[in-house]
Order: sequence, then structure tokens, then C-alpha cells
Amino acid sequence: YLLQAYFQLEKEEAEQIVAAFHSWDVDGDGSLDFDEFREMTAYSNPALPPKTMMKIYKAATPETPDGGSQLNVLKFSQVTRCG
Repeated sequence: YLLQAYFQLEKEEAEQIVAAFHSWDVDGDGSLDFDEFREMTAYSNPALPPKTMMKIYKAATPETPDGGSQLNVLKFSQVTRCG
């Protein structure tokens, strides 16, 4: 019973994380660019210094072939659960 309850909580947490991700993915492309990430972070933690915000984003996002970077839902979930 406890194991079943644990997995239910895990499932609900995952669903909440995915829903939060999609609510901040303004352009609906399946990833958060820095502007979307900045808006989310400023809303959830307005005292976070911009330099720290940039460090978190860079650490969480691999660079794309064109030199950009985007935060996908999987990495967002990992960062959210750690943080």
C-alpha cells in the first residue's frame, strides 16, 4: 500500500511539473528559451539575481547546433526536482 501511495504521489508531481512547464512555454515549441525561463524565474523567485538566473539556465541547457540553448521538459523536471 505504501509503495502504491508513493508512486501515485510521484505521478501527480510529474503531472504538475509538466503542466507548469507547458504554462511557461509561451510559444508552444516544447522548450523554454531564456526569455520564457526568465519570466518563470522572475515570477517564482523575484529576488534571484540575473547572474544567478543565467548560470542556472546555462547549466540546465545544452547548446543547440545553431549556438542557442533551450530547456526541454525532461531537463526542466530534473532541475525542478533538485531545486
